[in-house]
Amino acid sequence: MGGVSWLENWVLGFGAEIKGIFASYSAILLAWAEIKGIFASHSVILLAWAEMKGIFALYFAFSPEASAF
Repeated sequence: MGGVSWLENWVLGFGAEIKGIFASYSAILLAWAEIKGIFASHSVILLAWAEMKGIFALYFAFSPEASAF
């Protein structure tokens, strides 16, 4: 007879489908981690910007040049 039975075909197809589900799931997790990283770096940039503004505010509050402004 030879060949592959319908059961083997079904099992192979089902296994490929499950592998595809896990692959898409890991792709979603990877994309989510990347999105979280973008937001994390964005908030770090905002934090650094707020810190810089605070440093400049302190500088202008205590510097003699500030009286000119």
